[in-house]
Amino acid sequence: EHLVLACSDGVWDVIPPAQAVKFVGKFRPEEAQLAVERLVSKAQRRWQEVDDVVDDITAVLVWPGFPGKDEEEDEFQRDVS
Repeated sequence: EHLVLACSDGVWDVIPPAQAVKFVGKFRPEEAQLAVERLVSKAQRRWQEVDDVVDDITAVLVWPGFPGKDEEEDEFQRDVS
């Protein structure tokens, strides 16, 4: 399984890329939103441990080939018709 994780330096400055990928990889593809929310929270906590200022934190997670919600609804509609 492959995934694409794009983050701002607000994540990369406090969480090494390999650790971030391993962390989000523990979630299922349909839990991508939860995975990045937890990753962002983890990055925010790490910033707060070392500084009074928290850098901007952005994360996007995609599992290529995993059907998105719209694709699942389209397939459901085809099956029902």
